[in-house]
Amino acid sequence: MSSYVAFTRVKKMEDLLIFRPFDRALFTQGDLEGPNLLLKVLRGVHVDWAAVEQKHMPSTMCHGCNTKAFKAEFSEPQWKRRDGKRLCKSCERECSHNGLKKQCKWCGSWHPEDLFEPSAWRKRDPSDLWCNNCQEKRKCRECNEMKVRWEFTESEWGHAAKPNSVSGRCKHCMKQRQDLRRCSKCEGRFPQAMHFSTKMWRHVKDQHRKCNACSQSDNGSEVKTRTCNVCHQELTQTHFSDQQWYKVAADKRKCAQCSHAPMAPLQRGQWTCVKYDCKKILPKNLFSLWMEDKKKQTRDNTQLCNQCFVEAKHAREALSSSNSAHIQKSR
Repeated sequence: MSSYVAFTRVKKMEDLLIFRPFDRALFTQGDLEGPNLLLKVLRGVHVDWAAVEQKHMPSTMCHGCNTKAFKAEFSEPQWKRRDGKRLCKSCERECSHNGLKKQCKWCGSWHPEDLFEPSAWRKRDPSDLWCNNCQEKRKCRECNEMKVRWEFTESEWGHAAKPNSVSGRCKHCMKQRQDLRRCSKCEGRFPQAMHFSTKMWRHVKDQHRKCNACSQSDNGSEVKTRTCNVCHQELTQTHFSDQQWYKVAADKRKCAQCSHAPMAPLQRGQWTCVKYDCKKILPKNLFSLWMEDKKKQTRDNTQLCNQCFVEAKHAREALSSSNSAHIQKSR
């Protein structure tokens, strides 16, 4: 519009400075509709306002009251819903009880918030809501239970729909899978401590992984043993630290049992709780809450066993609530 005004005010070519190229076809499309309508009104020429309104003010049918209404009479989510089943503001307010209910895409019923998943309730498009009774469910390949979409990751949800896929595990089973791994021979699921060597746990694929018991059987093909220079026993890798197994010379190699002081009760795969009134020596898997909270896999002299971790958490919550009550009372 500013370019159009500038062109119409120029009287001679010397007064016009074109500072960059432009598409000539842009200015050869006839009169602009707005100024043209204004000139017609000022001249008293008849204007077909119905045609103008039809062109510039879109309207559609409301599926609640079955009347045709303009765009302004619909809320933005209702106007943009993909299935086209729009409701005007008055019908939407009546059916939703002033926003306390939403309509399920499949059963068509209006339900309160507790019958929808939190992520579904927050969706903007009203045509993409599933209530808990109508949600699509798929079978988890690990626990064989039928579960809804939010209990899977996006990739695992897609794999669960494929009949020949070996993937398709729910989030709960995937979390357990990180702490437990399956032996391909005995089909058992075990933690790393005292059941798998570091190589088997980290670097061997699921279909070839074997626990220590199966690796030491007569039919085990990858059994490797080395001699402890102190107790002179032939032991597998799980009885040695990684440094003793890979980097130490044979005449200096010690197993985990002999590497500790004679009176030291701490064994491989065991941690000590650092709480002053606990100091218990427990398997590593009993520190899972601390590891999950700190996002760690090794101890750093701050580790707490699950029982002490829960007690410390409850103590912090009680202290926080008492401080909040004190602050409110002082106000």
